[in-house]
Amino acid sequence: MKKLISLFLIILIAFSLYGCISQKKPYSSIYDGKKVLRIETSYGGGHGMRRHVRTFDFEHGVVTDTIEYMGDYTDADESGEYNDTEELAAFTAEQGQELIDNITILGFFFWEEQYRTKNIIYDGSSKLVYVLFADGTEKNTVIYYKDPPKYKAICKAFEDTFGVSL
Repeated sequence: MKKLISLFLIILIAFSLYGCISQKKPYSSIYDGKKVLRIETSYGGGHGMRRHVRTFDFEHGVVTDTIEYMGDYTDADESGEYNDTEELAAFTAEQGQELIDNITILGFFFWEEQYRTKNIIYDGSSKLVYVLFADGTEKNTVIYYKDPPKYKAICKAFEDTFGVSL
């Protein structure tokens, strides 16, 4: 009887170890290995006349915020410009790669095309997350009052790396 129990335990341990070794990373991404040129988030204030765009530019190592005024906006500055851009942070290539590695592990590149609540109001206040890769491919995700998986952890990864959130 002891031999049978011992054999059973050995087989159980062997299968357990095999499962651990052969298992793929749960968040390996179809975008692994592609160079990310830019990640942008943009949102409007509902039916307002402006759009906020945050750009993480991995080519130039800079994070910027741009407010884009749309339509016939009356508060343009003296030059007639409606858009305001502010540089928020600068980062190295190593910091950029560290962020990409962290958000890949968290599942950022697995986000679906859209996350919406069932109660859609159509107030125009959705957020767009846009990723541009060096090979010209793009990934877009629309967030409308429903966060994608691990959204807060991914925002924290951006904040920890660059000092500003997604």
